[in-house]
Formats: sequence, structure tokens, C-alpha cells
Amino acid sequence: MNRDQTIENFSRCNSDVGRLMEVLRNLINRGNTVLVVEHDLSVLMKCDWLIELGPGGEDEGRLVIAEGSPETLSQLLTSIIGPYFRGGRN
Repeated sequence: MNRDQTIENFSRCNSDVGRLMEVLRNLINRGNTVLVVEHDLSVLMKCDWLIELGPGGEDEGRLVIAEGSPETLSQLLTSIIGPYFRGGRN
């Protein structure tokens, strides 16, 4: 895969995320509750409420280590994803 194909695939993926978020927002606006299990930061930033499990993966990921809005998680020391909301941990 060359650089142009990579950028094209990335753009298509971002477009798909935008469409997905639009569909989910329409469901919410119609009174539905939507639960999403996701790792994509652009999706997480649009969530009303997050429940972060951890502190690790698989068997080590069964504890709630942080919960709240993306803004709240960005300030919690217990949150592993919080620094990403602040623009850190690239």
C-alpha cells in the first residue's frame, strides 16, 4: 500500500466514523439509549458519559477506574485515557 492509498483509507475511515456518530446521535435524539464499546478517541470525545475499565486488558480490565464526561476524565488521575483528551500521550 502506498502513501496515497493509506491517506485515502484513513479519510474513508474518518468519514465512516462521522456517519456512525450521526446515526447514533439520531437514535439518542429519538429517546434511545446507546451503549458503545470503543477505543477510537474521536468517538470517545463525542460521548456524553464514559466508563473506563482497567487498569489493563483482559483479566486486568474488569475494574471501573474512571467514569464521567470526556472533560471529567481528562482531569482524573485514575484515568488512563484522560491524558489523551488533553492532547498528551501521542
